[in-house]
Amino acid sequence: IRKRNLQMKDIKYINRPTEIKLQNWWDIQDTNNYVYLQKGFDSSEEDHSEEAMEVYESLNNQIINKHGVSDSYLKILQKQKQYIILMCEGIAKENRHIQWKAERIQREIETMSKGGEDTREESLIIIGKMIYGRPISAMDINLEQYHSMMNHSNKLMASQNKAAAQHKSKK
Repeated sequence: IRKRNLQMKDIKYINRPTEIKLQNWWDIQDTNNYVYLQKGFDSSEEDHSEEAMEVYESLNNQIINKHGVSDSYLKILQKQKQYIILMCEGIAKENRHIQWKAERIQREIETMSKGGEDTREESLIIIGKMIYGRPISAMDINLEQYHSMMNHSNKLMASQNKAAAQHKSKK
């Protein structure tokens, strides 16, 4: 992979969730390479600039402000908080046992995060069939459409679960 001096080139970044394909968003999450935020990006390059990170955070905040965060993401954040607290305590007390507990939590976090990567394409296909009647891919939709679709599918599933529970209670 080539690394160019990004300051030498006039870079234009995507600034709205409707402008980035879902696959490119996932590529950023998988690689920590923000080049996918550039308009007309070259995937053989890397972009780890502060400006790119700020654009990423801005897009993420736009999505969170509009759609909220998922329960699975909140669980990961809670585990990360546990990890930080335990690691700091273990270092401060020079207690290897506490540090070991923190490392175990870190492995849990990695497992929780990887679980999403393994199933996200399959979930997208299933939800696409459920909502649009056809499978869709991460290159077919943008980040905003994805989160709108996920919110819609969550509401559909919640209403189906409620209807099933009411039907069951009538028996």
